[in-house]
Amino acid sequence: MSRFDADDIDRLVESYEKKYEKKKKECQILKAIRGRWAPSKPSINSDAIIREVWQAELKGLKGSSLEAKMKALRNTFRVQLYNINDHLQQLYQGGENPQRIGLVKNTFAVLDNTEVQKSLEQYAREIKSPWLIKEFELQITLKDAQGRNAVVSRRMVVVPLLPGLKDFTHVTGSDGTEYDFSVSPGWIVGRDIESGVHHVVQGFGNALPPNEPQELTLTYMAEEAYMNKHEYFIFGIHYPTAKERVIVNFPLERPCVSFSALRLIGRSAVEELEATLNEQRTKLTWEIINPPHKETYKLIWKW
Repeated sequence: MSRFDADDIDRLVESYEKKYEKKKKECQILKAIRGRWAPSKPSINSDAIIREVWQAELKGLKGSSLEAKMKALRNTFRVQLYNINDHLQQLYQGGENPQRIGLVKNTFAVLDNTEVQKSLEQYAREIKSPWLIKEFELQITLKDAQGRNAVVSRRMVVVPLLPGLKDFTHVTGSDGTEYDFSVSPGWIVGRDIESGVHHVVQGFGNALPPNEPQELTLTYMAEEAYMNKHEYFIFGIHYPTAKERVIVNFPLERPCVSFSALRLIGRSAVEELEATLNEQRTKLTWEIINPPHKETYKLIWKW
């Protein structure tokens, strides 16, 4: 039995339209599904939704032309479903979707992590991404109260989606000097720096088997990178990612004073997100579930 009713869905659709008003197609899809939804329906026919939402594009088409257009729109529709579930997940994190309602089999259902991951993998394959990131964790450990020395470690669980992948490129960057890079498994087969951004290529020797998760790590030292009273770390979502976690460890003698966790929107707009600081104010943790692909985030702290 559903843990939500029609009123819950109506409120959710209204919240979605207010927050994502520029996502016209997504809003149209949600409303089309709402119009067909009933608790007794285990699924809703996707072609019916496509014909309603893209009726202007389909008008006048017949036979093979209609089928070719429908085939293309089915792919578009799958990507749109991923985007909608991504945004519904954000509404859940922000408290505007308490039942965690999402789209499963083209209808409303409680969205669990399995369905989020399934949708994400479908999207990754649609865009022909070479990698799916199941989990990414980055830790910055400030080794002294001046911020002169820091250890940066990256751990990720990746899924190769294409055959023949023999290396993975890590993208790092800071205002200081980065050195003493090490990776596991494999070894560093290439490294360059341009405009303060390091590209560290981790080689595996043989190609990784497609569709089999693999844990990768990268560790390096950062010198004079975090010496200011106000510091920050910027990162982007380069591949479809299920979970992103950033941790900053502060020395006991100089704990964190305050922080902001931001999603950067365009050139100037930002969205404030939630992060947590432990009681001793020595560990700042920011976890993002299913962060949108190609978006950029910024963690700022005062210490």
